[in-house]
Amino acid sequence: MTVVKYGSEAWVFRKSDEDLLDVFQRSCLRIVLSTRLTDRTSNSRLYEKRGSIPLYRAIMKERWKWLGHVLSADEGWQIAEDCRFRPTAKRKAGRPLLGWEDVIKKNIKEMGTSWEGVKRKALNRLGWRKSVRSCVGLRRISVVVSC
Repeated sequence: MTVVKYGSEAWVFRKSDEDLLDVFQRSCLRIVLSTRLTDRTSNSRLYEKRGSIPLYRAIMKERWKWLGHVLSADEGWQIAEDCRFRPTAKRKAGRPLLGWEDVIKKNIKEMGTSWEGVKRKALNRLGWRKSVRSCVGLRRISVVVSC
């Protein structure tokens, strides 16, 4: 799955994209484990047998690691500025596309913590690593960020 995740920290997903990635991963796991769909093996059992996590969670981990780099970077760092870039050109009608920062803020809101708490935590490298590791699991990051 390393090839699939390459550069994923900068990707912006819709829910349908997340679902397609997870379906792809499960089909690969079924091939590796020689399990057929007719065997009626649950998804969680597939992940458990292989010792892996859903691909979307792994990508979320990469995104959070990248967020730590961006938040702890110097003000003049070009990549950090690029992550906050908003196009000013005229766009098509409809809902605006989500940017990387929008996805991060949505994830923070879903996890029940604040943007300021995440910024503070990112400045402490060891604490940030622990937060990233625990956020990949199905636990909420608000417990870890408040430590």
